[in-house]
Amino acid sequence: MSVERNFIIGDIQGCYEGLQRLLDKVSFNPEQDTLHGVGDLVARGEDSLST
Repeated sequence: MSVERNFIIGDIQGCYEGLQRLLDKVSFNPEQDTLHGVGDLVARGEDSLST
């Protein structure tokens, strides 16, 4: 039985490494889980391009 989860994250602001740490912490599985980015995805963080 697979469990699908939805994650809603606001204002990532180009903080790619922080996003990766968060997704690792919750064992995000892109084949089963869905990530919804709301708010600003890029701009203020150090790695907007990777985000």
